Order: sequence, then C-alpha cells, then structure tokens
Amino acid sequence: CQVLPHLFWDMTMAELDFVWYGQRYKEEQDWVKWRWQTTLLVNLQLPKGKKVKPQDLLPLDIDNRNFVKQAMKTDVIIIGGGIVGLSTAYQLLQLNPELTVTILEKENAVAKHQTGNNSGVIHSGIYYKPGSLKAQNCLRGYDMLLDFCKAQNIEYDLCGKIIVAIKPEEIAGLEALYQRGIQNGLSGLRFLSKEEITQHEPHCTGIKGIFVPQTGIVDYKGVANKLAEIIQKNPNGNIVLQSKIQAIVGGEHQAVVHTETERYEARLVINCAGLYCDKVASMAGENLNMKIIPFRGEYYAIKPGKAHLVKNLIYPVPDTNFPF
Repeated sequence: CQVLPHLFWDMTMAELDFVWYGQRYKEEQDWVKWRWQTTLLVNLQLPKGKKVKPQDLLPLDIDNRNFVKQAMKTDVIIIGGGIVGLSTAYQLLQLNPELTVTILEKENAVAKHQTGNNSGVIHSGIYYKPGSLKAQNCLRGYDMLLDFCKAQNIEYDLCGKIIVAIKPEEIAGLEALYQRGIQNGLSGLRFLSKEEITQHEPHCTGIKGIFVPQTGIVDYKGVANKLAEIIQKNPNGNIVLQSKIQAIVGGEHQAVVHTETERYEARLVINCAGLYCDKVASMAGENLNMKIIPFRGEYYAIKPGKAHLVKNLIYPVPDTNFPF
C-alpha cells in the first residue's frame, strides 16, 4: 500500500487488533526520513476469557527498538477545553484538592469553539419545561455563574430582555412562555403593551411583549480564560493544548488516552468534547444509538453609527417549527 503522512491503519486479524500510527518528521539534514512511532494496542481474547491489560503494553520505537516514555499518570482526564470541560476541572479541584486533573484540548488555546463563538447571553431559564433537567441546570448554573463572576471580578450586565410578539397568532405562545417563567421561579416578569415595548426599545415594534429582568450578557471566553488561569495555578491542575485524541483504551481500573504525541493514564476519563463528544465516546468503545448533528449559527454586528437602534436584548416568540 502507499504510505502517507499521519497514517492511521486499523487492521483486524482474528481477535488481535492492531492500531498503527505513522508520523513524519524532518531530520537536521536536507533529507526527509520516515520514522514509525508505533503504538500497538492489543485486544487479544485468551482461551479463559482474559484480556491483555493495556497498561501492560508499551509503544515501541521501531527505528531504535527502544521503549519510548511511559504514559503520564493522572487521576482524571477531561477531554475538551471549552467552558464545560474547564468548569468540570475547576469544580473537581475545588471539591477534592488531592485529585490530579488534566485537560486535553486539541486547539492551541481554550474556548476556541462554541464557548468563544456565541451571543454571550446569560439565560434566565424561561424557555425550558418546568421541572426538566434543562430548567434545573439553567437556573442552578445561572446562580453559579454570577457567583463566580462576582468572586473573580468578571464584568457582566443583567440588562434584561424583551420577548416580542409581532402577530396576533404569537400571543398564545408568548403567554405560555410567561407561565413557564413563573413556574421556573423567575420573579419580576411582566407583560408589555405596545407602548411599553417602545419604552424599553424605542425602535422595536410589536403588539405585546414580556420583560425578563434576569437575562444578561457576559464574555464567556473571558470566563473560560479565568477558569483556565485558576486551574493552571493549582499544582494538581494541568491543561495540555494541541492534544487531539487518537485512541482511548479502557482497562479494568483505568484508561489509557493516546494523543498524537503522548499517552495518558487515568482512573477516570470525562468526555467534554462538545460537538465531537459522540466521536470521542465511540473511541472509548461506546456503542451509541445517536449522533450529534451540528448546525451553524450566524450573527450580524450593528455598525457603531447605528448602535442606538438597539439598547439591550430583543427576542422573538419562539417558533415551535424551528426549536433551535
């Protein structure tokens, strides 16, 4: 077969699985040589049903026939350096200071994906079904976020928002939202008449609205960077960038996580890979009956000279045909 850079070859023979990684690198001379850092992952079914433990195997440097360095050990590995992964690491270190926690992030900085590309809204929880996990997590997370911002002097603004109905057929949906907000424990909600809408937003027109005082705005990338700073200052916290996961091998009491350049061994692996968490779960051997279907959102920025047209946050009544 033709050998290509960064080759990933998965060959199965009977019950012996080989996973090979090829890596190309340039010597000091002008010529380029191939060097195989080969990781041999064995899942060999023995007659009595026993399996070779992954921790008993070592990757070989085929060029020199020497063993390469051992896996780096940590108590917990978190895959993904977005705000979910960072918050998870932060809470683990707060709750159990003796734990060693390592975050593996494939990009060259944290918060490069959804955490750093969003509208920056602090959601109140008005949309979610009362009693649902979404509602509970939103309301609890709301309080935790504000507490964290206050403790770390991160600027935020509880500017409130208005939800505006522009057609008579949207009134029923608007009133249902109001009742959800009340059931979710939001205080200070109030209906707005057409005239009251313009008091909040002079350039917004509608026939009825709701004012939600709890909604605010914050720089989530700034929050993520502060979390990363706190984690890295902790002697038991570690963030490793440019560490894309290549394979996860589970053992009886630990797992070995392979990146392009290193191996990590941990008692617990937490998957916080965002839109890629289904792929990461599959690497760990999970047989999923679902798949994440991502969709892209786009935002428009108002020109500075027209910024006066919008004072704070203006939302339409959600269309149940497009729940995203």
